[in-house]
Amino acid sequence: MSDGRLGDGRDRYVDFLRAWAIVLVVGGHWLITALVREPDGEIRAPELLATVPWTQWLTLAFQIMPLFFLAGGYAASGSWGRARAAGGTVGWWVRQRVLRLLLPAAVYSAVVLCALGVCEAVGVDGGTLALVGWAMAMQFWFLPVYLLLSALTPVLHAAHRRWGPLVPLGLGATAVVADVLAVGLHVPVVGLLDYLLVWGVAYQLGFC
Repeated sequence: MSDGRLGDGRDRYVDFLRAWAIVLVVGGHWLITALVREPDGEIRAPELLATVPWTQWLTLAFQIMPLFFLAGGYAASGSWGRARAAGGTVGWWVRQRVLRLLLPAAVYSAVVLCALGVCEAVGVDGGTLALVGWAMAMQFWFLPVYLLLSALTPVLHAAHRRWGPLVPLGLGATAVVADVLAVGLHVPVVGLLDYLLVWGVAYQLGFC
């Protein structure tokens, strides 16, 4: 009986989870996007969750990013394991992973930027263009964290082979310490580590 793996070792179910996570992220952002034209012609994008508070409960159905990072960690673990077995180097593997992440983002960004250029050329208001640019950039909030975790995969995988579940537990404990420093001791810059630590827990659990 098939175990759901493709001929190249990829897992169909994990690929499905990653694709479904992306669909929900895109759908969720689309649902909370509300464009309003003011009487003076200005276009604003008020935050739907603040304007219509009851919609905040709907976000519970879209908390999919932990699954995205977990599935990504699982896929990266298998990919790096196969690369190691085939004699691949860390540099080669990381470069391939980074290119696979950045190329689609670059194509999307290029299309949007070209569209913005055309709109500017035909006289679209600069404030509207800035709003569109902000909306485009907002969708990439997770990409730097995911890129960093991907680059750290060989190290994280080695830690997993040695210490197993203790690694995500350690990351989680460190995140708690960072929160105490950021909130309790008013050192907000330390709180930025949570982006790496918290999502790192989900990513690392994908190795287990």
